[in-house]
Amino acid sequence: MQDTRRFQFVFDNSQSNKYVVLAQIMSGKDCMHLYLTSPAESDSNINMNNLTVAMQTPYDPMPATTNVLESESIMNDTWCNNISSKLAKRLKKQILISCHLPSSYEAIIGQLELELLKTLINCESENEIRD
Repeated sequence: MQDTRRFQFVFDNSQSNKYVVLAQIMSGKDCMHLYLTSPAESDSNINMNNLTVAMQTPYDPMPATTNVLESESIMNDTWCNNISSKLAKRLKKQILISCHLPSSYEAIIGQLELELLKTLINCESENEIRD
């Protein structure tokens, strides 16, 4: 069973800046695909200019992670590698992430990781209850 959900995360930092992240999450039995963008970026051009895949293997306690498509933003590629690895390990699923966030969002990456993880764990719990 495949499930698609959309979320909006809003973060404020100490300089009174507001950061909005739009997320579309498609979840299947053994994999999950996340597309993350900001409202400004999604208005200008929707694209998947980077794609990172992470999956658990029997050969290493840490998931194998690779960039299938690399973007011009080192921040997006590096962060996608980190979060996809964490999610693959925690959720025991193959994780695909495409991230299209401006570099100014680097200030809220830690908060975004926590909110994403909480949201995805809740989604997984709801799917288990339904199945």
